[in-house]
Amino acid sequence: MGRIMSPTFWMGFFGSIGAALVERALYRLRFGYLGMSLAGSTVNNILQMLFGAVLIKSKGIFFLLPMFLIMGSISAVANVYIAKAYEKFWEVRTKT
Repeated sequence: MGRIMSPTFWMGFFGSIGAALVERALYRLRFGYLGMSLAGSTVNNILQMLFGAVLIKSKGIFFLLPMFLIMGSISAVANVYIAKAYEKFWEVRTKT
């Protein structure tokens, strides 16, 4: 619904913060784009599911986790592909 401070807002917020922290730690360990993106996606999905399970007071939500992880991984790989293409585009632009 797009309402700030709603339960879905907090699910997304904590998932994003967790993913950003993991990706930052992996960046410092010199992981590549793909590793960081897949780890961030996984952490984001797991944290959102954990928060959702607390909100609805049911572990049944974890039935959806495999689908979320698969779709998140596909999105993570697509993001890496786009980031690498963007990086290559700007390398060519800055050299001339």
